[in-house]
Amino acid sequence: MEEGFGRLLPAEAAWLEGVEAGTGLDGLDGETDRRIRVRLIAALCRDQALAARVGPGGINLQEIDLVEGHLDLSDLTLAWPLRLQHCRIRLDGAQAGDLLLKHLRAPRIDISHLACRHASLVGARLGGDLIAVGATFDRGLHLCDARIEGDLDLRRSRIGPIAPKIGEEHDESNGERSHDYTSRDRAIMADRVQVFGRAILNAAEVTGGIYLRNARIAGVGLLKQLTLVAPRGPAASWEGSRWEAGLHLESSKIRGGVDLSDATVSSNLSLMASLQPPEAEAAGDISFTALGLEVDGDLYGEGLRSAAPLKLLGARITGDLHLMDSHIGSGQAKTPNDQPTALDFTGAFIGGTLSLDGAMRVEGATSLQTARIGGRLLVEGHYAAERLALIADGLSVKGFARFGEAQIHDGADEEAPRPDAEEEVKDGAQEEAEKARAKGPAAPAWTPKLSVRGGLKLENARIGGLLSFADFRLEPGTKPGFRVGAAGRASDFVVLSLKGAEIGSDLYFRGPARVEGTIWLLGTRIEQDLEISGLLLQRSPLAEETDKHHHVVFNASRAEVKGEFRWFRGRLPHGFEDSFWCTQGAVRLSRMTTARLRDDFQTWPVEPYPIHLDGFAYGTIHTDRNARARERLGWRARWAVVWSLWRGRRPPAVKVGRQRRALAAEEWPRLHRQAKHRYRLPGLRSLVNGLKYGFGVGTISLLPQSRLLWLERQFRTGHGRRRDLDRGTDRLNFQPFDQLERVFRRMGLENDARTVAIRKQVRITRMYRDRPVARWWRFFAGVTVRYGYQPFRAVLLLILLLAGSTAVFNDAYHNDAVYPTLAKFQMHTRDDGPPGLADTLLWSGAQSVADPAMLSGKVMPPTYPRFDPLVFAVDTVISPISLGQQDFWYLRSDEVGVYEACAFWSLDCTSVYRAYFYLHVLLGHLLVILIALSPTSLLRLD
Repeated sequence: MEEGFGRLLPAEAAWLEGVEAGTGLDGLDGETDRRIRVRLIAALCRDQALAARVGPGGINLQEIDLVEGHLDLSDLTLAWPLRLQHCRIRLDGAQAGDLLLKHLRAPRIDISHLACRHASLVGARLGGDLIAVGATFDRGLHLCDARIEGDLDLRRSRIGPIAPKIGEEHDESNGERSHDYTSRDRAIMADRVQVFGRAILNAAEVTGGIYLRNARIAGVGLLKQLTLVAPRGPAASWEGSRWEAGLHLESSKIRGGVDLSDATVSSNLSLMASLQPPEAEAAGDISFTALGLEVDGDLYGEGLRSAAPLKLLGARITGDLHLMDSHIGSGQAKTPNDQPTALDFTGAFIGGTLSLDGAMRVEGATSLQTARIGGRLLVEGHYAAERLALIADGLSVKGFARFGEAQIHDGADEEAPRPDAEEEVKDGAQEEAEKARAKGPAAPAWTPKLSVRGGLKLENARIGGLLSFADFRLEPGTKPGFRVGAAGRASDFVVLSLKGAEIGSDLYFRGPARVEGTIWLLGTRIEQDLEISGLLLQRSPLAEETDKHHHVVFNASRAEVKGEFRWFRGRLPHGFEDSFWCTQGAVRLSRMTTARLRDDFQTWPVEPYPIHLDGFAYGTIHTDRNARARERLGWRARWAVVWSLWRGRRPPAVKVGRQRRALAAEEWPRLHRQAKHRYRLPGLRSLVNGLKYGFGVGTISLLPQSRLLWLERQFRTGHGRRRDLDRGTDRLNFQPFDQLERVFRRMGLENDARTVAIRKQVRITRMYRDRPVARWWRFFAGVTVRYGYQPFRAVLLLILLLAGSTAVFNDAYHNDAVYPTLAKFQMHTRDDGPPGLADTLLWSGAQSVADPAMLSGKVMPPTYPRFDPLVFAVDTVISPISLGQQDFWYLRSDEVGVYEACAFWSLDCTSVYRAYFYLHVLLGHLLVILIALSPTSLLRLD
């Protein structure tokens, strides 16, 4: 050894002795020179003869200064581990050197507390762990394309940015030089690294970015109490990485942003860190980006602090997503009209629950557009934005969604105030106010569970279960995000929009809650109940003073509530308990439908605020217990009951549901009447109790078809009898039809009013069964003139009848089926005809028409009227007025006729023409009568 290296240093001699003994160098006293030349270590590893003298303990150096160059062990294969603990690599003087282990193959490397300028393990293959606990790398760490069979442990290490020149000198990955590695903001380059154990960076201090693009971590990733600073960003670039046992980023401080785009986390992902965006001049200002992230588990974000947006666009999380006690800021808007976003989950899929609860504070918009949530949606905290605080267009939630307080009470114990209890409520409110003043200082200010400054946009969302808003406050942002309206009409400042949403269960607005703006429920479909309780509705402070009388605070136009619509005063927020009226703005319920309505007179607005109720419909669904019981009867039992009642006997016991019982006595007459008249057994029916319509500012036209569908729900499924209209509980109320007709006429919609009146007469006709002739007459009147409301239909039918009859009569005339009448013909022939013709006709004995044989070859008298098929058709219809055709011409009815044109008929042509003539006369007279009676009320029943 001395021949190639000269005289050995004391530490070198002691080390070589320890290498041969397999103990290493760890026993030097404090006065011994601790320097070892790096070329001695390289020669020992490269020379096969010298390497064979190394024991199984390998190279084990502790607290040694490696001097006179860089330690380069690249492209070597070591059969023993390499340990450089508490060592330093130095060049001349105090300048630090590099550790080059590129494409090295070794069982294990331990460089704990090593101090060097730069370390490169590009393409290295380690059969065990890479331990660098407490190590210091002033100019970064290269691990690209490395393969580590054990753990990657960088706990408490200090890693600086990679210098450009060093990156150019040592970057030989894939045989190419990459300019990406020369930036000063990259500290750890570990692209495509494979770690089959854990990746640990707990309490590490990294100045620059950590790049793990397309890396694979088979164990868990632990980044707890990590300090990561990359001012030019990104601080963590992990695109396409795979974390097969989870990733925990807890209690860390990261400045420069985290990029997990297209990454895959097979277990839980925990984010409990303080995130800051890159500098303003850097590209992008996002703290956390995870476009296309896949997490096969849960994602936790407790105590997260981020001054810039968090983006998880298109992420796929099979478990839950929890963000608790976090503070998220928003980036800078690129344009004045741009909407800064703080949380962006656009297009994300969450298989479990999305929870934004606890002390959440989001300074910007939260986007859930087209996101899919397989579990529940829980939102609490404080959300603020200039325009829209929550955007969730097209959101799909399979479970229920809750905004605000977690506790949802049933509300069944609440009793609706009586409409006539206004004075009592006023007195009670005054007494409560006096008691509150007597108690002393007021209670602390009300702090809602959910506070939103800006708008909540849930348009076209799909909620599979319950959607509840409880203990919340909504106020507009500094700029209107939903401003609606055109010039000349009032504008709405919407703070909550559920336009076109579908709620699979109930929709609750439960107080104490305060809304300063408009709630939109346009076209919302609610499968069960809609409840509003304890909600204080106030107009937006951004609205102009000229709009205060017409500003809409609640708009549910075209909404459909299949259950009950409950609107109670409830418990108002602190400071507003003494408010008698809880709605301080206009309410629009145009064309809204609901099955039942339970309201409180204190909830509706008073002057000067209008109520828009044009087309609003509500009714009470009434279920007849006996009818439902009969509906569940089997077909055999039903026929047995009907047959026994028809014979006047008492029906036997039948099976109703799962019980076998005899029908009640009050059911016999009903069943007997149904059996006698062959009625269908009625089932569920609805009674319209107090259908209301109102008028407000800007009333719009409403389609009568949707209104009529609601009105007709009060009729039974089967046919009734005329006297059913005046029978007690089975009374069918036609007053809503009359009222709706008056509403349309008042609005100037005559066509729609006529449609309602016609539908009313149709329903009456279907109930009118006692007189078949009268029923058929009304049916004919309904088809032709629509009960007198559309007489032009009969005029059109009459014109068509005359046109068809003209063609038929013209054909009959050319086929010699139309002849002059005998009396008129004799009179004209006696005066103007040939001599002897009148006597010949009289001697022949002809009675109704002239005989064709007698007229053969004869000349018609010149004064006899010629046949006109059109005038003949009109003359036969208008009997009181003679047009000179019906008295002079007649269709034959005998068996003698012409068969040439219609030999394929089984009947004589003249007989067919005669039958059509009678049908023409009958239909013509009926149409004329209906046209004459249309201006009167004789064709209508009230």
